Amino acid sequence: MQAPLSLRVSAWVLFAMGLAHTLGHIALLKQWRTPPDQKTHVLVTTMNTFMLGDYPIDRSMTSIYLGFSLFVAATPMMMAALVLVASKAMQDDRPNLRRLTRIYLSGLLVLSAISINYFVWPPTIFLLTAFGFAAWAMAGLRKA
Repeated sequence: MQAPLSLRVSAWVLFAMGLAHTLGHIALLKQWRTPPDQKTHVLVTTMNTFMLGDYPIDRSMTSIYLGFSLFVAATPMMMAALVLVASKAMQDDRPNLRRLTRIYLSGLLVLSAISINYFVWPPTIFLLTAFGFAAWAMAGLRKA
């Protein structure tokens, strides 16, 4: 038996989310270097000059923001890779595949709730789509 297609599709949706965020990050860098308007220029200047103590060095708000952005881009791609590899390894072990899917679903639910509360809509749409496909996979993996 192969891991359910819907579980693999869910993982690929997460990978696409990370890729989309990476492309957005690259576009933001261009805007960061040459702000398109006065408000953005003031924001960029403020973030570049506002320093936070991060032992052993001080970091600008820009450094923290851009680092967090890259983290948010890489994390869903890593999660997707782990789900794809683990689901393939467990394809003949339905109880562990159900357990993996349950844990994955729980994580997607938490991430979706956080995204709804704090982020803009694109990551929320990706997360809820991945959750839907994973839920579909879980329904197919129910005990006979």
